[in-house]
Amino acid sequence: MRTPLLIALIMIATAGLCLAQTIPLAEPGYELPYGEAAEFTFTPTGDYSSVRLVYDVRMQFPSAAGSTYVMAWEVNGEPLYAAASRTSVRLLNKPLTFTMASGLEIGWASGNTWRAVYSPDFELVQGGAAGGMQVEQVDPYRFVIDITDLVRRGEENTISLLHRGEVMNLRNAFAGQDVSLELVFRELSVELSDEPPVAAPAPDAAEEFSADRVMLQPPASVEIGEVASLTDGAIAIALPGLDLRVTSRFSWEGGGFNALGVESADAQPQWRVESAEAGGVTTIIGTAPDYRVERTVRLMADHVAVTDRLVNTSGRDIGLAFDHRLEPLEGEIVDAYLGGNPDPATMT
Repeated sequence: MRTPLLIALIMIATAGLCLAQTIPLAEPGYELPYGEAAEFTFTPTGDYSSVRLVYDVRMQFPSAAGSTYVMAWEVNGEPLYAAASRTSVRLLNKPLTFTMASGLEIGWASGNTWRAVYSPDFELVQGGAAGGMQVEQVDPYRFVIDITDLVRRGEENTISLLHRGEVMNLRNAFAGQDVSLELVFRELSVELSDEPPVAAPAPDAAEEFSADRVMLQPPASVEIGEVASLTDGAIAIALPGLDLRVTSRFSWEGGGFNALGVESADAQPQWRVESAEAGGVTTIIGTAPDYRVERTVRLMADHVAVTDRLVNTSGRDIGLAFDHRLEPLEGEIVDAYLGGNPDPATMT
């Protein structure tokens, strides 16, 4: 009586496996020589939801010697960045950052350049014999990257790869050593998957902006006790157990800075700051001889929205530099996040 059930389970499992179609781009063992470029074409057809670039790669070297950003990818002439949008990361099979046994934490991608590990095979870097160069927590050789938004369905698509060794003068780092440094692929293919793509369709122009949409991991809601504008133009924000102050500086031609919320020894004598509050919106105006800063501050449900409008009142082109700081009144910030990401360097 158990046999029909077993057959049914096998059929279900087989159906699940058929949801992904693999299109090889090169034969196993394909090598891209030092400093050279290659193009691979494919035409995706059939019923699929997402497209993934899948590869296992290493840079030929006699030992485990770390890794470097040596691979520059493009899809149909568009750079293959690590993020499809401010909310969508392309790399699917591991985090964007990793930690070596030495304790060094680095990223797998920078712009459209991606890392490859120095290794004589597809095993050494994951084992203890790699010493401080060991990458144990994830597979350092394998990459699964979502490229759905860059691919044209039913048409011929081109994936381009540049070995950046020549551009980087990489062999100079190993002077006196006979190293080839070619890229060796155990697999290089495109996968048509039934899984949804990482990048959601572009939002409708009429869609209301949401601060959470620009975050990789939207934070938990925070109860904001109070937001106030101080007489010097600073913004005071009271959080549970943490009081913050927002300050800003704006340059002026001549080498100094006018400031909101902080003393500036080189501010222009004519710099004036005033503020007003109406209807739950605080307006801060900073006026200089050549420009005006118009700042609005709104307390939303779980965040503070600050908008600056810079108005050139000089009647000529001027250069303007500025910086903004969010600082605690006591102590220091230990962990900072940009767009929900603990490593802003990985944002593109």
